[in-house]
Amino acid sequence: MLPREHGAYGQLLLPLATALAIADVHVSAILTATAALAAFVAHEPLVVLLGGRGVRARREQRSRAIAWLVVSGGIAIVAGLAAIVSAPPHARWLFACPLVPAAVLAWLLVTGREKSTLGEITSAIAFASVSIPIIAVTALSPLRGYVVAFTFASLFIVSTLGVRVVVLRTRGGGDPHAVQVTRRQLAAALLVIAVGIPVAALSEVRTGLAALAILPGVAVASALAFRPPPARRLRTVGWTLLSTTAFLAVALVVALR
Repeated sequence: MLPREHGAYGQLLLPLATALAIADVHVSAILTATAALAAFVAHEPLVVLLGGRGVRARREQRSRAIAWLVVSGGIAIVAGLAAIVSAPPHARWLFACPLVPAAVLAWLLVTGREKSTLGEITSAIAFASVSIPIIAVTALSPLRGYVVAFTFASLFIVSTLGVRVVVLRTRGGGDPHAVQVTRRQLAAALLVIAVGIPVAALSEVRTGLAALAILPGVAVASALAFRPPPARRLRTVGWTLLSTTAFLAVALVVALR
């Protein structure tokens, strides 16, 4: 019943660990992290119950999936509500930052579109946005949380689009139209990043410098999209992307702590 999407572990755990390392110790931050982890665990049993793993899996694992969903979903709800209640008043509204994309992702899951481009982008934003309330509950300004969320979400999005190009070029003989559409989406994401990095530097120079740590990952993702390697090298690509994400996490902690 644990999530099967191995890349999703990094998308959740690295921003979460980064935010906790930057933030001071606060009960709301711990509860927020607990709620996020529990919601992540609830994903797989929900997929099984919705038939996403096949009719046989839903039939044979129904009872087990219900138990996992009730426990993990219950922990997520209780911990999430407790996190909001225990947060400083000025930070409570910031919990909407991860909750809104999470709600959209849940809708996409129910409608069978979680694996679409929109689903992958929404997932990246939801995972990265958890860092906003975690950091905000121990700071008067949520700026550093925004920078952490922006950089991780941007890196996850361009990485996902880069990998999709590699897959679309080879799966079923290739789909040139889909490849071009995905490349245009990546170009749009790069434009957002090009605007976002200077904006991050407006309030604090070090937040802008921290945002620059995204550049190695952006370079790798761009190379994937515009000079794609053979699909057989996707495992190497995955480890390379993980390394650039880990570098971003370390750089953010050093710059923003």
